[in-house]
Amino acid sequence: MVNREMVDLDPLSDDDRAVIERHVRRHYEETGSGMADAVLAEFHEAVRHFVKVMPQDFKRVLRAQASAEAKGEDVNDAIMAAARA
Repeated sequence: MVNREMVDLDPLSDDDRAVIERHVRRHYEETGSGMADAVLAEFHEAVRHFVKVMPQDFKRVLRAQASAEAKGEDVNDAIMAAARA
């Protein structure tokens, strides 16, 4: 169950997929998990069932940060303004 008023379900980027694979692989190496082994064996298919759960407030702050950096503005001021919105 997801409160879609507070979070977005975003598709994964290539970087996201790499992070997931790295974490699942480490979990398998440390635990011998059968589930992790199964996910790794069919990772390209299994990863299609993952999504990024992104809080909308955090996404707004990240956009403000990127915008401020691009414009040469004070990043901290932009983040604080976005957090108050």
